[in-house]
Amino acid sequence: MELHRSIFFFIVFIGFSGAEIKLSSDFMVIAGPLTNVLVKNLAEDEKKDQKNNFSVEEEAQYFCQDPLSRHLKDYLSNLHKKGVSHYKVILPWTKILPEGTSDKMDNDLIKCHSNLLNEIIIANLKPLLVLHDSGMPHELIEKYGGWENEALVDLFVDYVRFAFATFGDKVETWITFDNPSELIKSKHKLQHTGSLAIKNIIRAHEKVYGIYHNEMQYKEGTLSIVLNINDVISTDDMFQTFRQVINEVKYQT
Repeated sequence: MELHRSIFFFIVFIGFSGAEIKLSSDFMVIAGPLTNVLVKNLAEDEKKDQKNNFSVEEEAQYFCQDPLSRHLKDYLSNLHKKGVSHYKVILPWTKILPEGTSDKMDNDLIKCHSNLLNEIIIANLKPLLVLHDSGMPHELIEKYGGWENEALVDLFVDYVRFAFATFGDKVETWITFDNPSELIKSKHKLQHTGSLAIKNIIRAHEKVYGIYHNEMQYKEGTLSIVLNINDVISTDDMFQTFRQVINEVKYQT
């Protein structure tokens, strides 16, 4: 039976080693994402105007800059040769749409991410695009707070429509939220507000899922949400929504 709500993939992002990986074609072998430290290492012998003094927090992030490192092609090609099938790219909502909506966008950053996706495809890898990892545009935080505010649902949907229209011809595998519990754990100490935020995140995912499979031109791929298995099996009441949705999906299959 068709799933009417959502499809959930539990994906393990493995560390990449020198060993060649051979698995069934049904499996995704995923590398990535790029980080500032990795890009710095790739470009260390190039005369480029790259920022190279990163804070601890910035080291794990990625600031997309054109031109991309000329060593990036070799890096991606080597991943493909070792058996990697997909490369994870995190789309920075906070930077691509600084005010949270498509009324104001960073065209240079959009072009850079488009070029990055092209390089991934040229290397015979498939991009796996994460739409919301952690950051939220400051303007939206100031106006609405966090995911406990239902207004964020439609604002996220508008952002995703923009992403579909901009990158849909390059991406077949989409992740709406990557481990969404991390978005709220540090902020929400009360179970009530945390649970409300989770419900709104699930609602946003469901809306985007419906749009992708019913309205978009490029809809032959997959769109999923990645949940931490510890949250799904947790007895904490705050994560009851996760368990409820998983059970509903299970009984529809």
